[in-house]
Amino acid sequence: ACTGHHSLKFTDRPGQKLPWDPHLYLDPGFESGLIEDSFDLRLGAGAQLTHEWRDMTLNPYVTGPAISVGGDHKLRAGAREVCTLPLDTWVHLRLIGGLGVQQNGKWTLEVTVAGQAMQRFADLPCAKLKNLRWLGWTSNGGGSTVYYLDNLHVAPR
Repeated sequence: ACTGHHSLKFTDRPGQKLPWDPHLYLDPGFESGLIEDSFDLRLGAGAQLTHEWRDMTLNPYVTGPAISVGGDHKLRAGAREVCTLPLDTWVHLRLIGGLGVQQNGKWTLEVTVAGQAMQRFADLPCAKLKNLRWLGWTSNGGGSTVYYLDNLHVAPR
């Protein structure tokens, strides 16, 4: 665990029925305002994941702020590669964006690797979300990989 004694462990393996399993999502139910979503992440070798904000009231759903990590451990904010994350080290991630009238099609990502200065990536493009009804993490590797999450937090800012 990053702090305390427990964290969430995502264990991927070959043969998962769905390519995004294992996954976890929450329904924060936010309808408007500036939102902050933060968590600590620790990657194992080969781990691949996606973290997205979604408006599930539309069909098809709309994805707002989103990050992904490939097997190369490069962190992407939407389609933009922003940095490479270290293995087996806790990294703090913070996503900040608006909903409803406060959504301007842009969001901010802050990345802090343990023992290093925070990196900030502002004005990242995304779709405008009316609400946040799905906040999720997926494991996309399909191999035998592991990653951990700790200190999940989502709230109005």
